[in-house]
Amino acid sequence: MSRSLLAPKPSSGCAVLFFGVFGVVGFLVVGGLTLRPAWQILRAQTWEAVPCEVVHSEVTSSDGETYAIDVRCAYRYAGQSYVSEDYDFRVGSSSGRRGKQQIANAHPVGSAATVFVNPSNPSQAVMNRDAGMYLLWGLIGVPFLLVPLVPWLTSRQRSSPLASRGGLPLYRDPSLVQLNPKITPRARFVGIAMLAVIWNAITWAAVLAFWSDMDACLFSFLGVFVISGISLLVGSGYELLRMFNPHPVLSLPDGDPVLGRNTTVSWVMQGNAARLRRLTLTLVGEERATYQRGTDSVTETHVFFTQELLNTTDGMQIARGSTTVALPADAAPTFDGGHNAIVWRIEVAGVLLNWPDVESHFPLTVFPESANA
Repeated sequence: MSRSLLAPKPSSGCAVLFFGVFGVVGFLVVGGLTLRPAWQILRAQTWEAVPCEVVHSEVTSSDGETYAIDVRCAYRYAGQSYVSEDYDFRVGSSSGRRGKQQIANAHPVGSAATVFVNPSNPSQAVMNRDAGMYLLWGLIGVPFLLVPLVPWLTSRQRSSPLASRGGLPLYRDPSLVQLNPKITPRARFVGIAMLAVIWNAITWAAVLAFWSDMDACLFSFLGVFVISGISLLVGSGYELLRMFNPHPVLSLPDGDPVLGRNTTVSWVMQGNAARLRRLTLTLVGEERATYQRGTDSVTETHVFFTQELLNTTDGMQIARGSTTVALPADAAPTFDGGHNAIVWRIEVAGVLLNWPDVESHFPLTVFPESANA
């Protein structure tokens, strides 16, 4: 019999509905502010250029904080007269008056201009069919699109609860135990990539909002966030490369480890293990204490046990193998008392040449001597 220490959390209809609402909102925002205008810009590249006369030119505001371009022009097409009320394909109004006022000033009433007319619908026309910074407004919807990924990601990382008494684990499994990593390379990549997308979406939305009124001080302030966003993108790319690493699969053939007894740890490297130059396995015991410091919750950690299980450059040992470890009887077993905890893990580190290294932590449950055999 094989048992996994990690199990996916079953999804519920309410959770699907809850996260689905965010996905729908994100789709509407991205679609309405970016995808639809981008599609219209693409279509307008084949529209016909027609001379026109500007009949109205101003910047309007309904609330004194957001502004919209209101430039209209009169034109004739196929013998019919029309008036275009759209300067470009942007939707609604936004902050920043200066840039919009510059556009209105460049097209005074009575001036000649060019309008691009849809041949299949001559009443539809715009004066500017070029892509603009306003297309980035749809980025604010990207975080909403990513929210439905949360249950997919966390269901693979959340440990199934172990039965316990007073914080100590019960029901030791004496059969083969398959260990799962605390976080997989895929989950790590998705997590950092989501953070990078959300960070950059908010940052560039702010840059866009103040673009027309940008000064040196504001440029320097937002520049810090832009650089941080670029760093997150680089980090997500680094984690993407990790996904293609060989990854370890660990198991405990003798079942859950017990203090004072020998236990066997086996490993198999899935993927091209020949890429690894060195592989180390380390058993670590750590104490964690969480307490309040003013209004902040602080967690301190202390490693009380460390034992190197493997340190090899031998290709055959790297690919697969096993080792026996004797856990000291006077050490502390796995314990979770809420504010205090004892956690055990096996840390796996692999060195690759000119590539991100392998780094994985495998939590395991260590039982007291009194555990069932």
